[in-house]
Amino acid sequence: MFEPPCVVPAAVLLAAAFAACSGSGGTANTAPSAAPDLFTVSCQVGSNYIDFQTASQTYIPAPGYGQFTVGANLGQFSSLGITTGETGQIQSLNEGTGNLTPSIPSFITFNGAGSQYTLTATYIPAGQTAGPFTLVDNGNGTSTATFEVEGNIDNNGSASGNGFDIFFSATFPFPAATLFTNLPQDTTCIATSGTVVSLSHGSRPLSRH
Repeated sequence: MFEPPCVVPAAVLLAAAFAACSGSGGTANTAPSAAPDLFTVSCQVGSNYIDFQTASQTYIPAPGYGQFTVGANLGQFSSLGITTGETGQIQSLNEGTGNLTPSIPSFITFNGAGSQYTLTATYIPAGQTAGPFTLVDNGNGTSTATFEVEGNIDNNGSASGNGFDIFFSATFPFPAATLFTNLPQDTTCIATSGTVVSLSHGSRPLSRH
């Protein structure tokens, strides 16, 4: 589990995941539409977890999977053949930072054109605030948490020689000083962008930490 910042109790610890969020605890969101981001998925952020929402609008804890919708900001992920508007599956998270032992072998899968590829999560870099998160106060009563997940890309069960780094962002309707005391929150999570890199120079070249 992630370590909380010293200014908040461990019981209100954030867990591991994603993006441009709105809403409040206990209120389910409708399925997100394709957007100019890598993908979007509804999620519930709790004290030590992030549960993603299924197509039937149910939040499911790890190791279960929620369903995301691919957006328009494919970038290097277009090389995997995925297309805007297709769906995929992402595993809910309750992991700590650093090397994931064991890794999450099917962290992300795709249901459409990129279905032969599986993204295995192997590493979550530490953030500057708590666990994997860097938290910024937006000055208007909201705050934004960002984090990354890194790993390997498999092709039909075999190593592809490539890895990934996906950047997530989550905006909450609370200032940074009180966010941790207002969990859980039901939100719309967005993977804002990502990169695909060669693994030829080591098993974890994506980390810059």
